[in-house]
This record gives sequence, structure tokens and C-alpha cells, in this order.
Amino acid sequence: MSLPNDFRQRFLNELRNRGVSNNCELCNQNNWAFVNEGVALNITDFSTNVRIPQPNIPSVAMICNNCGNIRLFSLGALNLLPIQGGTDNG
Repeated sequence: MSLPNDFRQRFLNELRNRGVSNNCELCNQNNWAFVNEGVALNITDFSTNVRIPQPNIPSVAMICNNCGNIRLFSLGALNLLPIQGGTDNG
């Protein structure tokens, strides 16, 4: 499911408010592609190597167009849950 239309701006504003640098940690460029789909990080019990389908960590990803570094951000930690807004119908 695509993120709501206004979500990207709210997300970027929240990062800016928290002092997150625009530059990539690896190559120091500011050339990001925003992944317009949510990412769910699955939780794994490493003592049994069992992947647990729920709960997961709802996240958003950005990819550096220069070096391919992927930044993942927890939506819960950024107080961006539940995802609402925009004009998308899906």
C-alpha cells in the first residue's frame, strides 16, 4: 500500500525537527530516493531461528542514489503512527 500523499513531507519535517542530517552517512551526498511504500521489519527469535510474522516494526526507507545506502526509520519512534492523511483512496 502506498503511503498517503502528504506523508513524505510530514516525515521529512519530523526528521528535520529532530536534527537528522540530509547527507548520507557513507558518501556525504544529499541525493535520496524516498520509497513510497511502508516497510515492515519482521521480528525473529534468534534462540530458535523462528521468524515471527507479528509483531513487526513499521518503517520507512530512503535510498541514497549515489552509493545505495538504505536508511530505515521507525515510524513509531518518530510518532508517525498511525499513518493517516493524504488523498489516496488505497
